[in-house]
Amino acid sequence: MFFRKSSSFFDGTGGGATEARVPAAYARQVLWLPGIGDIFADFSADSTFGRFEFHDWAKGQWTVVFGHPQANSAVCATEIAEFAAAQDDFDRRNVRLLGVTQSDIQTESAWIADIEGTFDVSVVFPVVADEGGKLARLMGMFHPNSVRPLPVRKTFILDETMRIRAIFEYPNAIGRSTHEILRVIDGMQIVDRDGLYAPANWEPGNTMVVPPTMSDEEAETGFAGRWLRVNAYLRTAVPGRRR
Repeated sequence: MFFRKSSSFFDGTGGGATEARVPAAYARQVLWLPGIGDIFADFSADSTFGRFEFHDWAKGQWTVVFGHPQANSAVCATEIAEFAAAQDDFDRRNVRLLGVTQSDIQTESAWIADIEGTFDVSVVFPVVADEGGKLARLMGMFHPNSVRPLPVRKTFILDETMRIRAIFEYPNAIGRSTHEILRVIDGMQIVDRDGLYAPANWEPGNTMVVPPTMSDEEAETGFAGRWLRVNAYLRTAVPGRRR
């Protein structure tokens, strides 16, 4: 059969289960597909800064792990250069950067040197030589039905405990947004600090949303004079919880 029934999942209404059907050719098994809330897998790897153990290197700081299709390609080079140009912005947020590219270490190192010369930047973060694509597969970067048989551009934002807080996926043809990654990190760090949520198109310095798990009394205690009830479900607040 071209289509097969998926495992049923309940729609939460008490009225039975909802079933989804997908092409049989899409059915595949994976050992692990990283999701938001998961602890990111530990691994050992060779990189442009030598061999390291990922958790030992990253734990205690936020980390951005970003995967590239391949070395010596135009869009990938611009992304590496933009991350390098924004290094101070990541440092101020206590965020480490780690690239993963499906190339051998010699190719990787030569490519990074070329990027530094071409874009006049210093790449001071490691890029893992994922020759053979083992890490790319672990990260769920291979999409068999994408335009090219290469890993997609995938980014993970991890907190200090190695827990995945956000995931981005871009097709090969589109470079990712460094600004958006920084924006999401800013939002998540305020979530952790103040317990507020970021609304659509939120930017640092803007008003945020009071989550439904926070009572009016808690909002008043934390944000006295700086929160507002708009309607039955929407409350806003200015970040900066009272201590």
